[in-house]
Amino acid sequence: MFRSVLLLFLLLFFVSAHGAEEEWRLHGKFYQARGDAFPSSPDLPVWLPTLQPVRHVDLAGGNYWYFARFENDGKERNWVLEPDDRLINKVDVRVYSSDGSVQEFSTGYRAHHQFMLHYGKRIFIPAGAKVAVLMHFSSPYYASVPEPMLYRENAYSRRVFTDNVLILGAFGALLTLALYNLFIFLITK
Repeated sequence: MFRSVLLLFLLLFFVSAHGAEEEWRLHGKFYQARGDAFPSSPDLPVWLPTLQPVRHVDLAGGNYWYFARFENDGKERNWVLEPDDRLINKVDVRVYSSDGSVQEFSTGYRAHHQFMLHYGKRIFIPAGAKVAVLMHFSSPYYASVPEPMLYRENAYSRRVFTDNVLILGAFGALLTLALYNLFIFLITK
């Protein structure tokens, strides 16, 4: 039995291992947010310099803007943007594409999730396109500094599956132990 569980965890670990070509950390900057109104695409270059950069995100909470650029130099068109995999109250996102289109969505603890137990949302970036990603973070606290990531959609789906199996397996193990202890308690009483 122990060997089976160990083999399952090792298999899930190797399945979840993914190459650097399947995920990208967005290298952007955080800014203090005084409002939550997003600029239109043509106004972004004028609007961004009016913001005050911050050295660090206050873990006690607050409102912040995050801005980053990304160029899709591959053939992949279906991506997942994950603001962070930690507990964040609300994140509003706009993805401004070089062709003038804008994708917008909200994610976080209080938003609808496309992926079970994860904040990632699907976005479309054509091959060769450049995008500007603007996020508005709002939370009463942060567990750590948010680290937005871009994933290929199929790689993110594999990651979500592996994470969920491990999480639900852990809950199943806790439930099994609780029932076992209850059974022992009732027998010995």
